[in-house]
Amino acid sequence: MGHRSHEAEACRQLWIAVILTTLRDLLLPTRDGLLANQARAWIGTADFRSVCALAGLDAQTVADGMRHAEAVVREAEKDRGPGPRPSYFIETAMRKAREKC
Repeated sequence: MGHRSHEAEACRQLWIAVILTTLRDLLLPTRDGLLANQARAWIGTADFRSVCALAGLDAQTVADGMRHAEAVVREAEKDRGPGPRPSYFIETAMRKAREKC
């Protein structure tokens, strides 16, 4: 039973990593915006909902959170003055989330 429990948790962590990668792609700017566009298009799809379920997360809550985070980051990017870019904080937060998973 312990081995199966460990395997199940490892699989869950894998699906969480997929979600975190999508969040990173959505929030971190690239020159052409391709990754953000692909992430945006994937959020809410049947595959997205399946990944969330496999991660043990509510898909609607995850989608709402991602969309909210994108709006906040984009607004911060527009109003940004001197100092670290919001993407720095996103990378730091995602690294910490991966460490905790």
